[in-house]
Amino acid sequence: MSIRIAALLLILTATACRAAPPSWYLEPPSDSDEYLYGVGAGINLENARHQALMDVTSRLQVKVQGSLQTQTSVTDDVVATKANQLVRSESTGVTLTNYELHDSAHRDGTHYQLIRVQRTALLKGLGQQLALLLQEFNRLRTQQASPLVELRELFTRQQDAESARSLIAILQQQQQNLPSLEDLHWFEQRLSDSKKHRVIALKLEQTSEQTQEFLSQWLGDAGFQSSGPSPLATLKFTIQPQPAREIFGQFHVSLKGKFIVEEQGRVLNVKRLSATGVSSLSGEQAKAVAEQQMLNQIAKEDIWKLLLSI
Repeated sequence: MSIRIAALLLILTATACRAAPPSWYLEPPSDSDEYLYGVGAGINLENARHQALMDVTSRLQVKVQGSLQTQTSVTDDVVATKANQLVRSESTGVTLTNYELHDSAHRDGTHYQLIRVQRTALLKGLGQQLALLLQEFNRLRTQQASPLVELRELFTRQQDAESARSLIAILQQQQQNLPSLEDLHWFEQRLSDSKKHRVIALKLEQTSEQTQEFLSQWLGDAGFQSSGPSPLATLKFTIQPQPAREIFGQFHVSLKGKFIVEEQGRVLNVKRLSATGVSSLSGEQAKAVAEQQMLNQIAKEDIWKLLLSI
């Protein structure tokens, strides 16, 4: 079932629409060498525009959502609405530009829109997006960065690589010439290689076995290993318990914790933590309570902010 048919069925069900849709909605203009056309229906203008854009881009195998900036003028009682708009893809990061509202109608509470996109401008815009992404991969490839900083860049640019591949597929489908993809290939190979070597060594002092297991799992959840050859960095964690104090039959223990992140002998970041535990059983039990509170604090930490002080 096409997008426009599915959308229309939903609108008819929701509004019990009695008026027939406009003829151009039921039989939209065919795409030409110059223009791509899309139709949409919705309970408001935004929904109708969204459906029309999805209709266009479904033929490019992307899904879109939009944010409009429109200029409206009235000439000879005909409303001509042109939109300069960036439409972000929901799944690929693809952006469409320079479409115009070709026709519209409002019947029984349902808005209908017919838009058209100039094919040449569309493909030019997609080519420019690809060029910008390739520039970013080239910057990463040529920069002088430590292994840990490079790994973070690889992590954060994965979506860009997926966007680039989507753009390439569309441009190839439309028989457009492609620039050199050497920098993209480098990025994808580097990302693949990095998955085999993501070791952050742990060095712990005065911590319990529970804390060691927790930190290993915490690193693992972020895609790191806590042991292995040639670590990218070393994560030192020290706990300094203060003497237990008994107050009205309750034991109180304060803990001071400190993370030190080192890369190739250079300190990247220092993070200090503190927690207090209370127990009626013993000072050791109060210390265990405080240590658990500290682990809860660590669980909320962004690991990249901790590792790189960003």
